[in-house]
Amino acid sequence: MGDTPGREAERKKKEISRLLKEGSLSIETNTPRSATGDFWNSLSRIKNNDDYEPFVQYTHCNQILAYEVENGTRSLSAHVAGCMAKINQTKSTRGIASFMAKSADVNVPPDEKRLITIACAKFCAFDMRSFASVEGDGFQVLCQQLLDALNQTDRHAVHSDTRKLLKTIGIDQPQQLVLASTTTNIPRNKAKKKRTHLITEEDVIFDYAGENECSSDEEEDEVEQYSKGKFTFPKEETM
Repeated sequence: MGDTPGREAERKKKEISRLLKEGSLSIETNTPRSATGDFWNSLSRIKNNDDYEPFVQYTHCNQILAYEVENGTRSLSAHVAGCMAKINQTKSTRGIASFMAKSADVNVPPDEKRLITIACAKFCAFDMRSFASVEGDGFQVLCQQLLDALNQTDRHAVHSDTRKLLKTIGIDQPQQLVLASTTTNIPRNKAKKKRTHLITEEDVIFDYAGENECSSDEEEDEVEQYSKGKFTFPKEETM
């Protein structure tokens, strides 16, 4: 059973392609005298010694196309038009950079800029790294990723992960201390010192320094006067 015309044409195309790679056939860019379409500017004729083969090669995809004058050039023009459409579509396709999120410029307060600068300097100094390590695109990507993580809408999930991480490295602080910056303010008022019944020298000096209410210059008289002002004694008892 013989090959169909389609299979025979494909077999011949493969043979032409092989001979071109081996250098047995040559390519010329001159067009036939009867050629009128602009698509011929993208086609090359295949020559075997002094004779032209009934095939041409499309320069963009290097595909071998059958061509005979009596069959016309409709299939050639259709192939060229289809390839050009694909090429133009590829050029207009958005690059990967266009899909990356572009953050709006944020005005960073001078104090925060200074803190960031100091942190970068410590990063380089402590790890014995070059200052160029905080100038590269990779470092910027890392910083951007950290900022994006901090701006997640589900902050509770971030808090939970943070607590788990702290426990993993051996830090098990109360939640109100670990998340102090993101939760309600923790009262920072120091507990008032409980007043005791003891009379200290500082108490006497605080109440009587600079005052002339006491007529006696003796230290014992000053202490007695202070005690009477602070305590109530029964009438039958005295100091």
